[in-house]
Amino acid sequence: MIMNEEVLVAVKNLCDLMKADPRYIAVTEAGKAYSDDPAISALLIEYQAQQTALTDLYAKDDRDDGIIDAIQGRLNEIYSTIIAHPLYVAFKEASDEYEVYYKAIYDEMEFQLTGKRAGCTHDCSTCSGCH
Repeated sequence: MIMNEEVLVAVKNLCDLMKADPRYIAVTEAGKAYSDDPAISALLIEYQAQQTALTDLYAKDDRDDGIIDAIQGRLNEIYSTIIAHPLYVAFKEASDEYEVYYKAIYDEMEFQLTGKRAGCTHDCSTCSGCH
């Protein structure tokens, strides 16, 4: 066993605390809403199909640039539609907030292990400080 029981319990307790955090809850709920949305699912399926068709066209020796341009245009439309969708926007925002939270936890663990802050410039005006 790589970790002893005490470390496993500590990690589980930390993860339980993280799962109870509003940022974790928000990203989990936003991710579920995004992945369960039928309109987004249909767009993702079409995007994958168009991407496959484009890949197949690029593999041919006698490419039709008009068809390639049309498919690329449709891919751009689908992508723009997805990233503008309110469920995607909510998921992206929640993901970004959770990533900051997760990184702060990771950085604190690193500090507790090494005594050094990640990326510390020793100029407290460049971050939120060590305290």
